[in-house]
Amino acid sequence: MTIDPRAVNGLADNTQYAVVVDALGGNLTAIVTELNFQGGDGDMSYEGFAATVSPVPAPTAMSVTPATVSVATQSVQQLTAVVKDQFDNVMSGVTVTWAVNPPTLGTVSGTGLFTAGQVAGTGTINATAGTATASVPLTVALPQTQTVGGISFVVQSLSGADLYMESTMNAVDRGAVANEVPLDVAAVQTDFARTYIVRPKIFVLQTTSSFTTSLSSILGLSQSEASNIGQAATGIWYNNGTAQNIAVDWQKQSVALPLSAIRHELTHWMEHQIATGSIPAWFDEGNARDEEFAIANGQHRINQNKYGAASMAATNTLFTLADMTDINAWNARPGLAGITQYYAASQAVQFLRQDVGMPGVVRMLDLMAQGMAFEAAYQTVSGFPFSSFSSAYAQRVRLLAPSYPGIVTSTDTTRGPGLTILMYGFAPGSQVTLSISGAASNVPGGRTIDAYGTSSTFLDSSWPTGNYTISVSYTGGTVTVAATKTSSILTSALDDLGEIGPLETIDDAPAGRDWLSSGR
Repeated sequence: MTIDPRAVNGLADNTQYAVVVDALGGNLTAIVTELNFQGGDGDMSYEGFAATVSPVPAPTAMSVTPATVSVATQSVQQLTAVVKDQFDNVMSGVTVTWAVNPPTLGTVSGTGLFTAGQVAGTGTINATAGTATASVPLTVALPQTQTVGGISFVVQSLSGADLYMESTMNAVDRGAVANEVPLDVAAVQTDFARTYIVRPKIFVLQTTSSFTTSLSSILGLSQSEASNIGQAATGIWYNNGTAQNIAVDWQKQSVALPLSAIRHELTHWMEHQIATGSIPAWFDEGNARDEEFAIANGQHRINQNKYGAASMAATNTLFTLADMTDINAWNARPGLAGITQYYAASQAVQFLRQDVGMPGVVRMLDLMAQGMAFEAAYQTVSGFPFSSFSSAYAQRVRLLAPSYPGIVTSTDTTRGPGLTILMYGFAPGSQVTLSISGAASNVPGGRTIDAYGTSSTFLDSSWPTGNYTISVSYTGGTVTVAATKTSSILTSALDDLGEIGPLETIDDAPAGRDWLSSGR
């Protein structure tokens, strides 16, 4: 076998290289190094030695993310270790042993969750798997607390944003939020190709009551506005003319995974930073919802929006773009309609992003910042009148599903791991029968389809992992789908949510809403 470095991509000329060949399973390796000049051997050398690399994969190298950990006392940080073998292949199922030095700074669980102790200081977190090791610098600081609007917060200055978490939140919850915020800021800035002019300030409130209080005492809404929005919304971006902030209701968000409300509100902030004038509500909210779709463990959320909108189109209940243009009408839409309008808007923006790309969407915002109306900005970017997009919208939504009625599943849920089942395209208000068989079975039960043709449920930890057949019988026949449950909800907090059986119906309201200020 001839190995010529000149034929290996990425190797520079006039550079010395070594070629090492391991004869796996053999005793010796022979290497001949031959250097040819203009018509002759300039140098030739031979070397033989015993093969030292075992053909059996073994942990050889390891990396840990994040590369550094800086947290407050009694806070948490999730660590992820990647172990590779001697052939540079990623190894799965390898047990990683964690240690904190000095131990007073905290502990690390078997899954890599670091929990800081009550002592501040610096040290390292060490990971070991076989002969592979990795070390992460660690800083544990005393938490900074600050009272804002009469509410006490633990304050963390993170990459890209300042995070204020109500002091009554527990360490695990604070850690989950602190882990997500830098990802959210980076994702929005990347997608919109610019940074925030004003550093975002994000308030996370433990309860709906304190969230409602913060809307008036911190954000500056009137008492009546705060009361209405506090009950309906999970999050809000609000610009009062002199300051802008984000507030999130943790009581609602914590039971509606993934943690997407902050990314949603950050998107509003970015959109209105670019285009300071009026933005069609469906475009504004659709972009914010679509940014949520990139967050891990949210396939059920993607299905809910995609097939929820498709169901609306199939049952003639789909909102038109004109229905979803005025932000005041959007905010006033009640109940389930206030939730499903997000489904419709998210798909409209999905189509827009498919047609003109994300750079085209941003270009439209830039043109609107220059005083151009949305419809004119669309035509400038796409080359087509907006009426062509608007008139094709309903049919494009209907084509999102291959047939109606139908069932779609996902291996995550609003509460965590599990199996979500979404029924769509059924007659609104009709009765259907849901049957589940496989690794476990249910007694077939009746369900009422909602006003937009859908119904959803999930299999929790009382259902074993494995293969299932899911059938829904209705007056026109039966639809069936096969699905595999790969994991279960890992938290015992479900007991606090009143879950009493193996099937739990998910109602997206009110956790599926945010609130967008109208021109302020």
